[in-house]
Amino acid sequence: MNGHAERVHMKLPDEIARVEIPLTFFSVPVNVWILRGERVVLIDTGPRTDPSRERLVRGLEDLSLSFDDVSDVIVTHHHIDHSGLLAELAARGARGWCHEDDLEATADVPGSIERKMAGYRSLALGWGVPDDLVAKLCGYLEKFGELGGVTPLERMRPIRGAEERLDIPGYGFRAIHVPGHSEGQVVIHDEERNILFSADHVLERVTPNPNIYTPPYRGRTNGLEDYKHSLERLRSLPRDILVCPGHGAPFRGIHARIDTILEHHEERLGEILRLLDRGHGHTVLDVARKVWPLLGAGDVGLACREVHGHLAILEQSRAVSCTSERGAWVWRVA
Repeated sequence: MNGHAERVHMKLPDEIARVEIPLTFFSVPVNVWILRGERVVLIDTGPRTDPSRERLVRGLEDLSLSFDDVSDVIVTHHHIDHSGLLAELAARGARGWCHEDDLEATADVPGSIERKMAGYRSLALGWGVPDDLVAKLCGYLEKFGELGGVTPLERMRPIRGAEERLDIPGYGFRAIHVPGHSEGQVVIHDEERNILFSADHVLERVTPNPNIYTPPYRGRTNGLEDYKHSLERLRSLPRDILVCPGHGAPFRGIHARIDTILEHHEERLGEILRLLDRGHGHTVLDVARKVWPLLGAGDVGLACREVHGHLAILEQSRAVSCTSERGAWVWRVA
């Protein structure tokens, strides 16, 4: 396949439907996957907004279903475009599933965001972001708390460990823990149908952004290294598996796509190392502006996440060193 994923022009199995949910903060809709078997199962939900809810309701109605028919909701990770409507579905009787490492953030969206704010603010200052822009970034993040609800823990079933077979009658789902884009990101392997619901871990045309971990997760504050290791875990999947992602159309060629994503990060490591001026110190924001000269204020957080992850890997390989100066991390070529 010449290193490229293969776009699939095919009909999904009759028992699987894809509903594209509009997002106000991202140009590409999020996918909700509806599975109809012995039970009705959703994989992800969309955010808690009126347009998202209306679109999901219409998608279910097209299948002669409603919220009341949904027995289980598998949330692949806690980000609000994937988890926002869980509380409403749980209130109508559905059982929620997510990885144990994302349980708090999935079950209590506004509370989790509020608890993470101090850590996020500290990270942004460490990146060298000016105080006024830190305040804007934090305000943007706080608004995300409005896009999700609170699900009682008794309605949740945590997915534990590196992988687990989900006890949902009529389905042979295997949840695989692939941290990096979030602490508790999972992908769902439907072995019977040879389908992988890849969430945001593997997308066909977009390279997922590494998460920032607040508080630190497994001793790290950035998810890029976890993400790269998690990609390697999926190489054991069949080469012809159909990938149903969190954004975009289904595709085949997961192994080629993994290669492309890892190559991108290796190229980015080299680019960042070349952009560091010897003898001078650079903050994460300095480097982000070198990588993306036209970087807008609204994209600073995402850009700094990626750069921070690459600098941390370069530091582990002793290609760069890091010191703290006036409250910010400063990176230099070693």
